[in-house]
Amino acid sequence: MSDHDPGATMPRTEPEPNRQFWQARRRLSLSRARLAQDANRDPAMRNCQHAPMDENYIGRIEQGRIGGGMCPERLNALCARLNVADPTDIGLTAERRHPSRHGPTITRRPNPDHTPPPPGTAEPADTAEPRRKNHQLIAARERRTMPNGQPMTPQDVADEMNNFLWAEHQKDKKSPQPTILDHRFVLGYEAGRYWWPSANYRAAFRHVLKAATDAELGFTPKRHRRSDTATNQQTRPELESSNGVEKTPAEQPEHSVDEDLIDVLQRVDALSRGVSPTVLDNLRMNIRFILTEYEAIEHGSLRSQLRKQRTWISTLLGECRRPTQQQQLFNMGSVTSGILGYVAVGRGNFPLARAYCLEAFAMAEFAQDDNLQSWVRGMQSFCEYYAKDYSEALRLAVDGLTYAQSGPQSVRLTINGAARAMGKLGDVDGVHRAVESAYDLLARNDVPNGIPSSIALDCYSAAQTASNAATAYLSLGAAEKVKEFVQLALPEISKSGSPWSRSLVTIDLASSLIRSADPDLDRAADLAVGALTISRQRPIISVRQRIQDFINDATDKWGHCQQIATVREAAASANER
Repeated sequence: MSDHDPGATMPRTEPEPNRQFWQARRRLSLSRARLAQDANRDPAMRNCQHAPMDENYIGRIEQGRIGGGMCPERLNALCARLNVADPTDIGLTAERRHPSRHGPTITRRPNPDHTPPPPGTAEPADTAEPRRKNHQLIAARERRTMPNGQPMTPQDVADEMNNFLWAEHQKDKKSPQPTILDHRFVLGYEAGRYWWPSANYRAAFRHVLKAATDAELGFTPKRHRRSDTATNQQTRPELESSNGVEKTPAEQPEHSVDEDLIDVLQRVDALSRGVSPTVLDNLRMNIRFILTEYEAIEHGSLRSQLRKQRTWISTLLGECRRPTQQQQLFNMGSVTSGILGYVAVGRGNFPLARAYCLEAFAMAEFAQDDNLQSWVRGMQSFCEYYAKDYSEALRLAVDGLTYAQSGPQSVRLTINGAARAMGKLGDVDGVHRAVESAYDLLARNDVPNGIPSSIALDCYSAAQTASNAATAYLSLGAAEKVKEFVQLALPEISKSGSPWSRSLVTIDLASSLIRSADPDLDRAADLAVGALTISRQRPIISVRQRIQDFINDATDKWGHCQQIATVREAAASANER
């Protein structure tokens, strides 16, 4: 028979799953729905004439059903969101593929184990017997909880099964090449469409749901009742075929029930469990106090308090079943983790800071709070700036603006995140645009007076905006611009209770004096030593890095001299604390 004979049949081969794409998504802790949503927001999608991507589209990519042939706009958007430059790094190709109209007819080979086809394919016809839900499997899933305290969803089970199956395949290459599963696979078994997975899937189910046997999960090799009793028999009244008289209840076949009164009441009790409103109010007040008084609080005890608070919030999330309270707890947990990340940046512990901020962003997403998500992006950008990954700092700030729009966090993301990073990257025009944009955004927001907390959820003040503009221009060597913005910021900053703000703006002014057309090393050195004195009791990485930049610039210009040695000695003394 010819290879292209239309009547030819051949066994269907499953596509190879796109493991690279799946790993890239999991590495960023993105759900399929979130990845689709973020990719649809990407500027590359503006010219796309196709429907927006959704979680099912992402699922088909991971299953290997889409690997090429997507439009360039979708491809570029996915690459941008997954932080890759080359599509092949996520198992995709830019080559457009067109389906053949003359391929052979494909028929599915019978599967003796009754394993369901991959999600998206047609279900097998089954009219011999009505479907019966697998209540044991559903109950086993709902007994298992995620770190946020919520019961596992079908997608959670599928993700954990994917991890298990891939690990087994890595240990033993003879084991079946795993197909990336999604929620529809699990729901197929829960709904009773399928009842006997193949051996590797049964092992994965048992592992994820902590079951010792297949029977505990309601899996049976044949489609029959899952217990010796007539648990799943139909209970509707039947009519006698001879006279059409309905049978009385006494004549109905005896059947057992799945649950009794206590089972139902226990579930009702679990649903009613919540957190005392007084507890939530006090947690909220404590977080508000920390956000407002951050610069004045002693940070040694603050770290311990925040860690304790974050742990307790997780415990409350595990016990609370009221959606509105859960949302409040996610909000407070996000802020707590975000502050912990900010403190870790100040201590120079960037890996820990990144982890806290990642947790904060995930919880902000659960809280469904765009302003909070933009606030966390600001924290992440701040972290990468002091970790000297300026491109990533810029990316995070720009992404944060998609959540902030023109809201309170937009000024901070534009001036502290984007402008300062572009200054380090040497983007002169970019800095000019960012500074101008920040002042435009100030006009659209409720701007506080003076110098509010550097981690507030509200808008930056005019003085904070000016001081950050000065830092951005300092990186470009624009000394006159630095002086201009420092003079705008200095009156309010001099009156503030933040030693760090006063130190940083003073160091920027000192740096502008050694970079100007008429440099003044003596005055610059005096200002630098004075800046270190202001924050000597509480040194943080931003002050340490800024003073080191001053020392390096001055040494390049004047070499080793007494004024610079004095600054270096003061910096060494501050770093020892």
